[in-house]
Amino acid sequence: ESYPDLYRRIKEKTAAGQWEPVGAMWVEADCNLPSGESLVRQLLHGKRYFMREFGYETRILWLPDVFGYPGNLPQLIKESGCDYFLTQKLSWNDTNKPEHHTFWWEGIDGTRVLTHFPPADTYNGDFSVEQVEHSARNFKDAATSNGSLYLFGYGDGGGGPTAEMIESAHGFGVPMGKAIDFFDRASVDSHDLATVRGELYFELHRGTYTTQARTKRLNRRAQEALREAEMWSVAAGGAYPREELDTAWKKLLLNQFHDILPGSSIDWVYEDAERDLDAVCTDAQSMALAAMEMCGADPVARPPVTGDGPLENEFLRIELGEEGAVTSIWDKEAGREVLSGRGNVLELHDDNPRRWDAWDLEIEHRDAYVVVGRRFGSSTVTQRISLEGRVLRFATDVDWHERHKVLKVAFPVAVSAREATYEIQFGHVRRPTHFDGSYARAMFEVCAQRWADLGDGDYGVALLNDCKHGYDIHESVMRLSLLRGPTHPDPSADQGFHRFTYALMPHLGDWRHAGVIEAAEELNAVLGVPRSLVTVDTPQARVEAIKRAEDSEAVIVRLYEAWGRPCRARITTTLPARRVTLCDLLEREREETSLELDLRPFQVVTLKLDP
Repeated sequence: ESYPDLYRRIKEKTAAGQWEPVGAMWVEADCNLPSGESLVRQLLHGKRYFMREFGYETRILWLPDVFGYPGNLPQLIKESGCDYFLTQKLSWNDTNKPEHHTFWWEGIDGTRVLTHFPPADTYNGDFSVEQVEHSARNFKDAATSNGSLYLFGYGDGGGGPTAEMIESAHGFGVPMGKAIDFFDRASVDSHDLATVRGELYFELHRGTYTTQARTKRLNRRAQEALREAEMWSVAAGGAYPREELDTAWKKLLLNQFHDILPGSSIDWVYEDAERDLDAVCTDAQSMALAAMEMCGADPVARPPVTGDGPLENEFLRIELGEEGAVTSIWDKEAGREVLSGRGNVLELHDDNPRRWDAWDLEIEHRDAYVVVGRRFGSSTVTQRISLEGRVLRFATDVDWHERHKVLKVAFPVAVSAREATYEIQFGHVRRPTHFDGSYARAMFEVCAQRWADLGDGDYGVALLNDCKHGYDIHESVMRLSLLRGPTHPDPSADQGFHRFTYALMPHLGDWRHAGVIEAAEELNAVLGVPRSLVTVDTPQARVEAIKRAEDSEAVIVRLYEAWGRPCRARITTTLPARRVTLCDLLEREREETSLELDLRPFQVVTLKLDP
């Protein structure tokens, strides 16, 4: 739009084979914080854009600068029609450097994707002798793979390669070519490659789970509001607000860029981001409400809110102490105390990163804290505590004016386990609650989506959130990071008013059968979803999206297996479904199927229902 002549020339060079589109996503998105469905839409809209504008289907997910990669991303890569994955960011790890540069990355569902980390450990190569020698010397998989990529040019901020760099490449005898050709050769020529399983946890930039909390809250709310708007618009029938939803989704996806949503941009960026995301929320709710009115439906009712004093129902008896602390949670059904000390305690930690202020959180912060009340420094905290079933909610308002501090809430619980379970996109992972070994020690702060659970199989406690991502569960203390106060690159980051809700859910048995996922969905609901539109006969399979197809009036239904166990799922719908087709994430048909599916653990399935 701004440079049409330059854009035309880029398209010409692409058609001539002299310009290679890579990326596959709408933007180079953060992969820790967006929902699973947001990552799907990043791939859907990104790949369709390249195909529409350049007549080229990208086959490499190219994310050189993103701050960690969730365990189900390999499945999304393959399901979007990509074959390969590239990043170099994990070379920045502060504790354990990657053991391989070319390897198979296997996701939590078993999907494998050929992955390459360029051994120069940069995406801004200058073709100096030192860098080229380091790239060759540092390559850890020369015995199993006969080549590596060297990324050169001014890539962080733009500028591309210079004539001097290209001259140096010729002088060194380093061949230049396309990334896709490198990967295609590597997929054939490599042998006995190592397999790396599960998430690619980034041992740095842990503060990005928490910085710029207002933007993170609006992102979470916008994701859910769009999900609900699509579902209600399908349920209402009639004219589907296709253009309005498309515009809103792309505005959301733009603000999931890996230096926006993580909180590592300048102040002007967050003025724009908050305005954009607030507009997405408003527009999505307007679409949902209009469709709900056509369906004769009402928004979900919120649970009653109480003040100080005992809270009690048939499951739990809660006792509150001073400053909003929870002094006891007695589980009446289990006949046991949930807490091992005062819960809902606010901890104010010192937060002084060595290098990257908005990005990083150092391990030393864990021991440098004081317990604070509801007034501290220049800040105040107000909470409304309510009990619904087994879910104890803490609706929280904070007027925050601290700098170089991180505010956490802590719940010491009478449960112990060597690992805790954390929700990620389309599934969950287990991470250590101890510090035995360098890998466990590096995970002193980790990222989750809507919940984390500490359980021993017989009993457990889940800590839910409606917009927070940074968790610290060690030994038997469950902590959630609420707010930070960095001063660079935004000197006023996070100052001012914040509103959020977290919740504690004690439960009998395993989190799967206790309904932790359902409780987290309810906590994050904006207006609610149409319950009878598409239902599944097992809680293992969760319906993530119901929308109109991109190119037809068919309905797309996306669901996934959430328990990490195989299951048979029988789907019932009030929608016409003359023909049911299994599709990839770009909604391209693969084969006809039925509404009865056998799902492998963590499998994501996209169905097209033709009327």
